[in-house]
Amino acid sequence: MKSIFLIVFIALTVYSCGSEEQKPPAAFTPKVPALSTSEGHFSLDQRAVSLDKEDEIYFRQFKEMYAPLFSRVVFNVPLVDQPSVTPIKLADAKPSQPLALAQARLDEMNASDIRYDKIAVSVDILTQFRTKLRSLKLETSNNAEAAFYLDEYRQHTIKAFEDLATLSGITEITVGLDLNHYYHLDNKGGDYNNLITLYREIYTAIKAKKSDIKVGPSFDWHLLMTQSVPFVAQEYGIDLNDQGSRSRLMAYTIDLSIKPFLKDHKNEVFADFVGMSFNVDPALGQELFAGNPDFKGDAEKTAKVNEFYRYISYALDLSENLDASAQVLPLVVNQIDWQGTAIDAKKKADYLKLLKAAIGNHTISWASWRRLLDIPENPPETSSCRIYKQNALEPDMTDLSICYGGLLDQNGQAKAVFTEFTTNP
Repeated sequence: MKSIFLIVFIALTVYSCGSEEQKPPAAFTPKVPALSTSEGHFSLDQRAVSLDKEDEIYFRQFKEMYAPLFSRVVFNVPLVDQPSVTPIKLADAKPSQPLALAQARLDEMNASDIRYDKIAVSVDILTQFRTKLRSLKLETSNNAEAAFYLDEYRQHTIKAFEDLATLSGITEITVGLDLNHYYHLDNKGGDYNNLITLYREIYTAIKAKKSDIKVGPSFDWHLLMTQSVPFVAQEYGIDLNDQGSRSRLMAYTIDLSIKPFLKDHKNEVFADFVGMSFNVDPALGQELFAGNPDFKGDAEKTAKVNEFYRYISYALDLSENLDASAQVLPLVVNQIDWQGTAIDAKKKADYLKLLKAAIGNHTISWASWRRLLDIPENPPETSSCRIYKQNALEPDMTDLSICYGGLLDQNGQAKAVFTEFTTNP
């Protein structure tokens, strides 16, 4: 699998942005970033609320009770809202794509007289559980499955983002919620390189359509730390437990997995911010976060958590030597959640408190929790949660954490995490 990384900076297909020579990871040991020393509370200007289609019944209650505590709205939408495993034909896809989906939520929001000057849209190109691309029936590609190297898929995807740029009031677009591509997608044929060039073309197309929209890619920090970092350590013979090599390992990993989306070999920049998701799944090998995230009084565990998030600055720094001598991009926190069920409600607030303190030294444009409202799980046979899972396109998945990923419970009452999220600096 080493070739996955070696091709990151090489243009292998007709879709590449010019001829790029192979560029190995930086052969230097960068300065270790300083740890955050603030509590990291989000200001009003930084707080964004995610309003999803399941939240519409509470819009009026939200307006009366909670809307003034946020300064922007975020619509999380898929590239294709696909209700079944049957691929949607390209000719029929437009009503199921980002512009139509975001417009419908904006209309519902306006009907409830909820107004925000800033509107962000995060477009997920993968299915909910990160296992596959959203499917489209590619009519001129011999009905091939969607893939980043297929011109029909690329052009349709670019057009979908160009259309989204025409949404009234839109200020930011996040491409993907998790572009840690080599972790969860098939890389046959160097498709990782095609994802990179497709993202760059999306960025360029949006800017050509409406230059003042801020655009950036998004990655899952926990996947990077638990999957990508060990992989790179093995490939390059770096001891995961050697603190003296830690900064070099993190620079390698970020150089190979994030930086190609941000700039090309000519140092042309293709991002106005870097999006990060912080979705903790204690069941997926994240031993540090197993159990209760309330580490009060446990200095050793708190130090380990701070170390876990220490190197985010490397992903934001566009300078060659990671010394902030060039442009440093702001951070957008697309999603936060401690995954679990109703009994884990307090853990979400405890985790958020830890996270805010760990990332408080970065310039954060805005931050959003996973969703506003829990999705009702009862009655079991007809609940919104069951319907949501049926539409997940991955029937083998049993995770219901999305149903409990809200700031408010299913009755619209604020949970402890809501209070923590809206605490002023």
